[in-house]
Amino acid sequence: MALGFAHDGERRAFERFREELTPQGWVIAHNLYVARREERGAHTHELDLLLLHPQRGMVMVEVKCGRVERTAEGSWLQNGSPMRKPPDLQATKAIYELRDVLKDHPLWERLGINPASGWMLALPDADATQVVRQKIDGTISLASDQVIDRIALAQPGAIAKAVETFAARISKGIAGSDPGFDWTKQAMEIIAPALGFSTSLIGDLEVDRKRLEDDERIHRDWVENLSAFSRLHFDAGAGAGKSVVARLRAYSLAEAGQRVLFVCSTASLAKSMQSDVAAKGAKLITVNTAHQALIIAARATGSAETFGINQQGPLTNEALGSVLPHAAQIATASPEKYDALIVDEAQDLGPDVVEGLTGFLKDPASDSIWTFADEYQRLSSEAQPSPALRGVERIVMRQNHRNPEPVFRLAEGLRADGVKRFSRKGGVSSHRVEYRPIPTGVTQRAALEGLLGELLGQGIQPGRIAVVTVSEKTKGNPLFHPRRIGKFVEYGNPQLDAEGNRIPAPPDELPIPDPTKVYFDSVRRIKGLERGVVILVDVPHPREIGSEERRLLYAAATRATTYLAVIGSADRLGALKAIADGYRP
Repeated sequence: MALGFAHDGERRAFERFREELTPQGWVIAHNLYVARREERGAHTHELDLLLLHPQRGMVMVEVKCGRVERTAEGSWLQNGSPMRKPPDLQATKAIYELRDVLKDHPLWERLGINPASGWMLALPDADATQVVRQKIDGTISLASDQVIDRIALAQPGAIAKAVETFAARISKGIAGSDPGFDWTKQAMEIIAPALGFSTSLIGDLEVDRKRLEDDERIHRDWVENLSAFSRLHFDAGAGAGKSVVARLRAYSLAEAGQRVLFVCSTASLAKSMQSDVAAKGAKLITVNTAHQALIIAARATGSAETFGINQQGPLTNEALGSVLPHAAQIATASPEKYDALIVDEAQDLGPDVVEGLTGFLKDPASDSIWTFADEYQRLSSEAQPSPALRGVERIVMRQNHRNPEPVFRLAEGLRADGVKRFSRKGGVSSHRVEYRPIPTGVTQRAALEGLLGELLGQGIQPGRIAVVTVSEKTKGNPLFHPRRIGKFVEYGNPQLDAEGNRIPAPPDELPIPDPTKVYFDSVRRIKGLERGVVILVDVPHPREIGSEERRLLYAAATRATTYLAVIGSADRLGALKAIADGYRP
């Protein structure tokens, strides 16, 4: 799996190409993997650099690092050893695959264009004179303008000149299109999300973030089309966009002049929403956890001690839980009243608490109430009925916007409830679930440190990585304490003290997670949140369908937007892999 640039030379080449060609109108992508659809075969080719220009066409650049030579007999050597795949053949097959995939796409056909295409070779550490030769034994010839070596990389303007010269030589125009038409945007829209193109993990994180942003228009449609319903309950699996729809609904109500109480299940989720509300200046929206909203209300009426909490000052985790059984009494007596109530992750509160929270409304019988829940993420051992209020319309959301296909398959296999859902990311990509068995004699901590070293060593920002303990134990967890992970970086989570104890701080008092630290948390507390890279530890055996172990694994795995790694014993990982492989939509 490519986690970033495989070599420093690739990074240097990309940066130099970007520096010289971007001002000339070229679009540049790196570390792409083009794969035909699964039903058409498992043909996968790597494109180190892809250059697109509205008038010049497409140029794929094969990057080979180290000492690269080509013998008189036509054999390719890298650092003195024969190459497994000659770069000229690699590049030729990749560019043909690229052409075929684009040609077969309906959008490409409608555009009616046929841009010139070809490939070049970049040698960040080698001299081109060692590889530029005329045809030898029928092998593909390389012209001098087809190779950019270490000398050209170091000379200002040399890359732009070489690419322009090569593009002009291969160009036959762009058939069937206006010469001024910029088709590169449509090409990248096909490449990135639709046809199994994927960048390295670094690039995947950016592609997936952009895809989630683009999907927000779908969530806006949910809000606009259902705005006539003042009371709805959304039944949706992980990654369906519950929190996004809830947030957009809150903004639409606030824009209409209504006061909104937005309730979250965890402080981390509430903090995230509070930050978003503050950034948008939505002053009519109040965001908090159910616990903190009830504590504030009880203190405002001077009745806090009646419900087992102090009138002022810090709280204990035990005190936080003492208010939920009295939700209706506290909310009804609250001096603060709202026009709308939105409850995210309602499955963690249960129907009685959700019903009690309606006491915060000016008119509980008619004011707007939207609730969101995924029953399979309810991790309480006690069975509870649906948190949907009586008489409220139930809406089922079947799409998954967050999880790439491999994670989606594992999640749906774990859930196995018979409901047909689909992944918006779909297709073939370099996304994967990586199962990492712990070698004999190696501790789980050492295995985790090894994987984190690989990720961080490839330039993945620590804050985009979450280590999730499926055991839910953070206090005294040897994977968390000590916080420093080898010699790489520290764990960060503003809700945990140095020993992993939960700090019962209100969301507004929590700092934003430090992007220079890897996030660590339990399954329960990370629900509603996501990270590009998720590593599961303390992994149980998945056991039978509907078991607590499966629910924990489902909730934890679905936090990953791009890459999921599971560290555990071989038998447990084998059981998980069998579940993912056995999933049938």
